[in-house]
Amino acid sequence: KKSIEEGVLRRAFEFLQACDSLSLITCVRFENPIPLRHRHPDSAGKLHEIQCTPLGEDRYSLDPFPFEGESVVFEVPCKTVLGDSFADLSTFRHSYHGAPRETFKLTLVNRVAVEN
Repeated sequence: KKSIEEGVLRRAFEFLQACDSLSLITCVRFENPIPLRHRHPDSAGKLHEIQCTPLGEDRYSLDPFPFEGESVVFEVPCKTVLGDSFADLSTFRHSYHGAPRETFKLTLVNRVAVEN
């Protein structure tokens, strides 16, 4: 029986939390620069804080940029539920199920490419 080393499991959990923080930042359209959760290694193993900076129109720069190339685009199915509070869970569910399905297009860009 194989087991996962604690450090590998911790690293995977930290990566998952970074992805979660990025999704929250972009889905609520956070307006200020903010670092992703945890520091992350580059290809040489050096740890870096990844700064997420909103550029408008669902575009964000990441520094350092963890992907190949100058940008990456994600298209994610979503629903927009109008309102910021609901009387109960049933009311929210009714609003959610009645909302049309949309596509959220998110563009992440290399800060260096933005500056040039």
